[in-house]
Amino acid sequence: MTKYEAIHAFFSSFGIPAYEEHSVPDYLDDAQTEENSPPYITYQAAADSFRGEPAAITADVWDCSESWQFVHEKAAEIAAYIGRFRRLVCDDGYIVVTKGSPFAQDYADGIYKRAYLNLNLTFITN
Repeated sequence: MTKYEAIHAFFSSFGIPAYEEHSVPDYLDDAQTEENSPPYITYQAAADSFRGEPAAITADVWDCSESWQFVHEKAAEIAAYIGRFRRLVCDDGYIVVTKGSPFAQDYADGIYKRAYLNLNLTFITN
């Protein structure tokens, strides 16, 4: 699994679709179905080799609701899964995921609610 595939698998493991930032599919024209209607996660992709310095990335948990409950619960689920750290296996070694500070912040974007998550990725890879 490449570094990018490992990062995508991590974000896809929370029961909702995950897309690399700026890659959410367009609206579907048939039957007025919206493929990209929330909830979903968007994330920044990053890849590096072993240097010992973490790469700071962000991820967003999106929902279209009047309540913040879903995004808060999903952010808490992600935080619990990471714990002190989460190690992702990839072809060239490991990616260590840790929570940034502050870990989660709320943003309202029109009708959308989103939790903005700060994460650090340390690449222990070639």
